[in-house]
Amino acid sequence: MFSQPISVLIIDDDRQDRLTLIHYLSRHNEQNYQIFEASSGKKALETLTTVKVDGVILDFHLSDMNGIEFLQKLQNHFFYSNFAVIILTEFGNESVAMEAIKNGAQDYLIKENLTQESLQKSLYLAVGRVKLRRELEKSEQKFRGTFEQAAVGIYHINLVGQFVRLNQKFSQITGYFSEEIKQKTIEEIIFYEDFPKYQRQIQRLLNHETQTLRLEQRLLRGDGLIIWINITVSIINKKDGSPDYLLGIVEEIQERKQTEIKLKKANHKLKQIVGQLAKQNQERTLLSRVSQFLQSCNSIEEAYKILADLIQPLFSDCSLGIYQLNEQQTFATLVSSSGDFLNSKKEFRFSECWALRQGKAHYNDINHSQLFCPHVETNLMTRATLCYPIVAQGKTLGILHISATDQTKLTPQTENLAKTVSDYLTLSLANLKLRQDLKNQSIRDSLTGLYNRRHLYEFLDKEISKAQRHKSNIGIILIDIDHFKKINDIAIDRLVRTHKLYFKGTGNREQGTEKCPNSFGDCYNYNHGFGDVVLRDMGEFLSNNIRESDIACRYGGEEFILIFPHANLENTHKRAEVLRKKIKRLHFRFQQHHLDSVTVSIGVANFPRHGLTGEDAIHYADLALFEAKKQGRDRTVIYTEELSDNSKD
Repeated sequence: MFSQPISVLIIDDDRQDRLTLIHYLSRHNEQNYQIFEASSGKKALETLTTVKVDGVILDFHLSDMNGIEFLQKLQNHFFYSNFAVIILTEFGNESVAMEAIKNGAQDYLIKENLTQESLQKSLYLAVGRVKLRRELEKSEQKFRGTFEQAAVGIYHINLVGQFVRLNQKFSQITGYFSEEIKQKTIEEIIFYEDFPKYQRQIQRLLNHETQTLRLEQRLLRGDGLIIWINITVSIINKKDGSPDYLLGIVEEIQERKQTEIKLKKANHKLKQIVGQLAKQNQERTLLSRVSQFLQSCNSIEEAYKILADLIQPLFSDCSLGIYQLNEQQTFATLVSSSGDFLNSKKEFRFSECWALRQGKAHYNDINHSQLFCPHVETNLMTRATLCYPIVAQGKTLGILHISATDQTKLTPQTENLAKTVSDYLTLSLANLKLRQDLKNQSIRDSLTGLYNRRHLYEFLDKEISKAQRHKSNIGIILIDIDHFKKINDIAIDRLVRTHKLYFKGTGNREQGTEKCPNSFGDCYNYNHGFGDVVLRDMGEFLSNNIRESDIACRYGGEEFILIFPHANLENTHKRAEVLRKKIKRLHFRFQQHHLDSVTVSIGVANFPRHGLTGEDAIHYADLALFEAKKQGRDRTVIYTEELSDNSKD
């Protein structure tokens, strides 16, 4: 029963029949009725305009119209599905009943068979159906409104992908009219690259592996544009549990996706920038380390030995070598290397390197194998090489050679880094060479290349301290070239005889029978040039005939001094004699003139046997030298105490 009273309009032109019907309804104990009456169809239509009823009991045969006509008028004036209509007739007529039902009647009853129970039951069922239909219509209307006005695209497709239903938003997203898209399948509007993924996920859905799937897919619009969508798909099942159709909810995410792509690109670019900055910072740190090491080196030779290992971290997964050019700049020699696959000769001619010949960097890879430098030992491992000249103050010192077995590790862009490294090396090596030159100038004699007196006493003081700690000896040899002034005089005499010149003390010249091609200055320079040759060659000879632990110094004029650490007096004397005899066999040449023999006088002393200081030991060696000259020169004399006594006399 209904909780609220049921309002009923009874339409019958027979008053007695109306009363009977009212009587039937009023005797119901559980359901209350609100009853309205009308004696004709016209009055009934007027009543329906003023009152709202749940049901109408209509006599088929009215005085002004029959039941079918009344139903048709209801269709014209009212949305009659808001109330139930039950037709009453005197006689049963199946065709009339069918026509009445077709025109909106809920039931058809025959008066002679009518009872209170049948009337109440028919009215209850008819009103219930109408109320249910009304609720369904409201629900459908609400759903339709929600479906059509939704802010997202909604569609229904059958199991083969054909569109069954879709809302306006979905049409807007896809760029198709509703009727157009119903002629297509889901496969035709999803971007072809993304459809296989969509298919796989739908199959998982149909296999009950998941209840709902969510995907970000690209969609091909009707205007040809490709846009990104977020799609959520669920299965709608039949009553028996089998799949009926698929419900899809679509949201356009093109703007968000473009923002994500831009953000991704920006992040990628940022990572590249950060990576480049980190790499540059690492390179600066490594270059600073290279510079610090080079500044700590004592010689260019020492610097060359460590360069390759210092530079290696800057060129990861590459092998590199440092080559030094000889003074004539005809040959390059490997002085430092690092890595397992250098793929270059240890020594090669200047002409075998394109970088040296062109005076600039030369990069090459396996794609142009004929352009590898001739010094590169090409094989299956060699993929790319780079040669970069090391130039200081306009002079090429050598090259930086880099080789890689992976072409990606050594590209033309590496040339910029190689240039930076070369600039660092150039500056560092130039500074090191300048320091070395300045140091050499301060401790070496410029003519002979031997150490000077300043370095002699510094070295001797250190060696004496060592000798005192270890209770060892130091041998001291003082050498003087015999008749050095005569060597110059002989040279002048030869030049004079050759050119038939003679000189007066004023420096003027008088010509002989032939004109002299040389000026007086030329002859004077020749004189001193020959003496310089003897001193220079003597210095070179002494440097080449002493141990690494010994030193040779120019003591002054034509005098030289040798210091032999850890040498006793006997060994020092033997070595002095060997040197004297070798010097006697030396030949000296200057331009087209030569000197066949030079003799020397040598004085030998020993620390601590002959003095407890370096100055004392040198003094005693000088006394021995004086004695050697006194005895006739070209000999070696060991210091004895008698020599000191003689000097006092």
